[in-house]
Amino acid sequence: MGLFLRGVLLGVATFALFGCNESGKGSVEDKEANSAASPRPALPVASPVAMAAKGTPIPQANLAEELFPLPADTALPSTSTLDVAGGGKGATVLYMAPVHDPDGVTSSPAATLFEELLRYSLRAAPPSGLVLNPVPAFAVRVPYTRSSGTGQLHGKGVEAYAADARQLGCDVFVFATCRETNGNVEAALTLRDLRSSQTESWSKSLPLENLSSLLGEASVKVALFSGANDQAVKEAGLAQSQAGPVTWRFMLRNVVPPLAEYRAAMAQEPESGYLKEAAITHAGGEYLVVANEILKAAPKDNRLLLAKAEALMNHDKPMSGLVIFAELLRRHPSSLILAHQASRFLHAAYYDEKNCSAKTAPAPYGAIIGDLGMLHTRYPDNWALSWDLAVCHHNFARLVRGAETVDKIPDANMEESERAFVSAAQLIKLAVQRQPDCPYLLQDVINYYDSAGGSSWQLQQPMLEKVRKLDPGNVDAEIIIMSSHSAGWDDNESLYLRLANEALTRHQGDGKALTKLAGALGTELSRRTSFNRWTAKDAMSRNQFTDVFQKAAEQAIGLGGKLDDYDAKALFLLYHNSGETTKALAFAGSGSWPHTAAEAANIAYGANETSLALTLARKGLDTTTTEDWQDSLQFMAARILYKAGRKDEAIKECDAGMKKFPGRYYFPYLKAVMLADQKDRQEEALKLAERASAQDPTNPAARDLVAKLRKKLNKP
Repeated sequence: MGLFLRGVLLGVATFALFGCNESGKGSVEDKEANSAASPRPALPVASPVAMAAKGTPIPQANLAEELFPLPADTALPSTSTLDVAGGGKGATVLYMAPVHDPDGVTSSPAATLFEELLRYSLRAAPPSGLVLNPVPAFAVRVPYTRSSGTGQLHGKGVEAYAADARQLGCDVFVFATCRETNGNVEAALTLRDLRSSQTESWSKSLPLENLSSLLGEASVKVALFSGANDQAVKEAGLAQSQAGPVTWRFMLRNVVPPLAEYRAAMAQEPESGYLKEAAITHAGGEYLVVANEILKAAPKDNRLLLAKAEALMNHDKPMSGLVIFAELLRRHPSSLILAHQASRFLHAAYYDEKNCSAKTAPAPYGAIIGDLGMLHTRYPDNWALSWDLAVCHHNFARLVRGAETVDKIPDANMEESERAFVSAAQLIKLAVQRQPDCPYLLQDVINYYDSAGGSSWQLQQPMLEKVRKLDPGNVDAEIIIMSSHSAGWDDNESLYLRLANEALTRHQGDGKALTKLAGALGTELSRRTSFNRWTAKDAMSRNQFTDVFQKAAEQAIGLGGKLDDYDAKALFLLYHNSGETTKALAFAGSGSWPHTAAEAANIAYGANETSLALTLARKGLDTTTTEDWQDSLQFMAARILYKAGRKDEAIKECDAGMKKFPGRYYFPYLKAVMLADQKDRQEEALKLAERASAQDPTNPAARDLVAKLRKKLNKP
């Protein structure tokens, strides 16, 4: 979805998160969007309007640790670099179907491991150019992926996968089977040239100890059949997989081992590419040293460099990750795998959740999108690439527009974001024309058309019906459409409520879906107050919106769903303000939502409902295991007791808090406040106040208390 400000939650709290974009509803006509047979719209093959004005310098970084082994003068691109006209069609586009067990099963361990290792080998590409251009595994599997996590891969035939390969505009199709029996690995390949209909087959059975030879031979077979020459195969090292039984067992464990255990595995199979990639992907802490050791020995391996970029992105250094990614894209500008990763690297590097104001278009963002646009011209029938490029345009639109309300966004940013939203809608329409049966693609179509102005129910209904038919468990598409008709957009209350109740009925028994639905409904309650459709009192009244929210939330909880803190707080307030005290107390004190327990106690405290506040704080303390919330609830209990005039009990709570949380200033501070008027304990109070002030030197209340006590005690 786009961005919006989730406003005052039922008049109590303010916070922001992702939802529908505030303004990007613009210029896609419903009749054009709804016609699968309409002609292709003009495509933005370069960067969207003025994205790439000036080059952007690389942020200063520790080159030895972060950018190594790239040269120090590596630069983020400021203009597009891919030459479509002079570059020809590029490397052979390869489609490798999910590897099956010979009995038709795709989820057997041997089939899964062989597929991953063979894919790793076929991704090898020296800096001189791609040997093969494999289609990302995502594009192969996503048409059959459903919200439940299960697809329709089991038993899918060779011809069906070959049709998928043609649909993506691929050149060569590979179907593989693999199984492990009696210590042997048996593998077979069916290869088909989709340009000439030439076919070949290959099969081999070797002991697991000879896995490296098996993988190397299979990789070379695929590469030579696809038209690669012997020199390219040798340069890429396709014959030297070096993944043996240690790697095989390592993959079966599917965990990140302690560093010592990992080093022991590497000592046994030092050239295993998969082990190298795994270490780099998880680089962080002690693993970072290992990652750089590996890259120092193989500084040109694009697979390992991509793993390093991914590790940096995942360890809070996304701009450094983008630098490496951009260098790889410069080396291999026609790589479909890199194209698929572009939106993630760009979004991680440039989107700042703490600063969601409108942004100046970053030149590297525009340059990379420009390259992908020209790549799309090279492979116009590849629906997955159309989708990848649409995601980049949509994320770019959100970036330059920001999450502010419309009146705070500069006109130039609004115009640029609207153009990018429309580009995203045009591109994703091309994707769905080629691949009409992928539920996640259709879900994005609904979202992107909404951003670009195509949010009428007449447009959305047929797309939603298709998603429901293909993926009955998909609640996300329903939520996108509900949100497009929520408060602040067109306030279509009857449609919103109808869709919400339909979703509630359709997804009964699905805790995950109902949790998402409850979250969407909680968002709507907050929007209705923040957009001044309701007062806080209205939001807490029994009405159709709160009724469906409560049903979804309660059913989700009953099925093991975990509401977020804000929705849990809303449910508590609904119980409390409706007079359902027993429910409210049981919910807030359950221990599942410490934030709710603390907030509930605070609300009761502010309303002078001291007994209720203390009960809530106590229940929270009894059930909460999270240290931060124990800290908050312990202090809240002390405050409540102090307010109720029960000083001795409050002092005991402070003593317990100081013992359990010695670094928190507010326990000694509150105790000092309570002792300040007792002449025989003012010395003790001064020591406590000084301790509190030392623990939080910026706190004026603690400083003032120290001064007050020193004056009382006639101390300088």
